[in-house]
Amino acid sequence: MRSLSRKICSGLAIALVPALIAACGDGGSSESQTTVGGAPVSIGVIGAYSGFAASTSGGGAKAASAWAESVNASGGLAGRPVKLIIKDVGSAATSGGIMAAKELINQDHVLAIIDQDVQDSKWVKIAEEAKVPVIAATTGQGSLISANTFPVIPSTIALGYGIFASAKQLGSTFGFIYASEVASAINMDMYKGFAKAAGVSMPVVIAVSAASPDYTAVCQQLIDAKVDSYEVGGAAAMVEKVAQQCHQQGLKAPLVLPGAGFAEHWLTEPAFNNAMVEDIVPSASNAILPAQKEYRQALEKYESDFVGQPTDNSFAETGWTSGKMIEVGVGKIEGELTPAKLQSALHTVKDETLDGLVHPTTYKAGQITTNPCWFNWKIVDGKAVPVNDSKPVCAPTEVIQPVIEKLQKALGG
Repeated sequence: MRSLSRKICSGLAIALVPALIAACGDGGSSESQTTVGGAPVSIGVIGAYSGFAASTSGGGAKAASAWAESVNASGGLAGRPVKLIIKDVGSAATSGGIMAAKELINQDHVLAIIDQDVQDSKWVKIAEEAKVPVIAATTGQGSLISANTFPVIPSTIALGYGIFASAKQLGSTFGFIYASEVASAINMDMYKGFAKAAGVSMPVVIAVSAASPDYTAVCQQLIDAKVDSYEVGGAAAMVEKVAQQCHQQGLKAPLVLPGAGFAEHWLTEPAFNNAMVEDIVPSASNAILPAQKEYRQALEKYESDFVGQPTDNSFAETGWTSGKMIEVGVGKIEGELTPAKLQSALHTVKDETLDGLVHPTTYKAGQITTNPCWFNWKIVDGKAVPVNDSKPVCAPTEVIQPVIEKLQKALGG
């Protein structure tokens, strides 16, 4: 059963957030400085901020730090300063996440843990037993097996379906090119099922080496099949190389891109024009909503060196979004702040959007939350243009729920 869970999640990680295929190594910790008085409130952060995954996930800690600094500058949580404790568990599949969670819970006595670790299924049950809430901002499996996780991004299964639903907005034929190095992790039956449900055919499905210097044959197949759109399931370097070569070869079909690993310079690359982006936030590349403007202003003020870096992406933004959800929970607590009280408070959250940063989110005690919705936006002549008025788009329950249940069973959830 474990092999099934790895195949489902790893395959989606490859297609959705290529650099997040693994996380969990030993790492260090850092703490934000506080600006208000009183006993600090410790908040833990666990993520893969170094190693090979860092090219996509390395910015999450920066966004969380900006949140902590902005909260402290505004009076703290319930009048107390936030002490952010960051645990970098690296990009290797080790027990780093387990160790980090135990340290945060037993030694640092954190109020909550912001989770940006794609291997979080290894340790979320530890937090559940300790009644320490986990704010899930990762495509990992933890939120599928614990009612103590409070996701602020779509589930990995919803995002898998969302690729094909996003492609459907561009037409009915779709090409899927993926790195042969990770072919064993691709669950093609699931992809085909999602494609059929979304009303999309896949006349071109090709595994090709990410190290290949020439994708001429691949591009020609896409051209000959007259696909309406296509995706490249691989690291950013492979995505860019294939896109540029196919564009030069005359392919007119736009890309479908996962937003979490979106590179800012793609906005102005001709090969990416008219691409449809499936994202975990309304638009990481354009501060359209007031809530996003607040985030961008906080980054400029507290993490200015990070602004505009390759990892300044929507994955990073989820560190901020997680903090905002913690604020919502704390605002419902009377008296002393404790993890158990925060857990109970979060379980009363209903239809919360964080001013548009997330789809209407409800958490209920004893129930596992799987967010089914994502955001779409397009690249149009160098600009990020919202789709559907920046409102979330959701996967049909009848399509994704059987897949979720199958994965939960494989995980023992």
